[in-house]
Amino acid sequence: MKLNATIKVINPVVEGVSASTGNPWQRQDIVLAWNEVYTPDGRTREQHLVATLNTAGIAKFAQLECKVGDEIVADLDFDTRCFNGRVVNCVGLKM
Repeated sequence: MKLNATIKVINPVVEGVSASTGNPWQRQDIVLAWNEVYTPDGRTREQHLVATLNTAGIAKFAQLECKVGDEIVADLDFDTRCFNGRVVNCVGLKM
């Protein structure tokens, strides 16, 4: 899904080590906003989405030097998995 959005929040990078494999991991959450028409008379409302970048995405995002307020065009990648008996939906960002 392609999305034209404005960056509202860029959270710091979170790092850790996998308990099961011992491999390091990184994650960064970014809040995106876009306007969506939702009524018959054409009024719009602002929608928000938290996109999570993995290690490779963080490096690419840093190269783009994006900042809060920038408008971007991105592809969204949806991933659903089960973790600790709960269903977790992840939204990835491909730029």
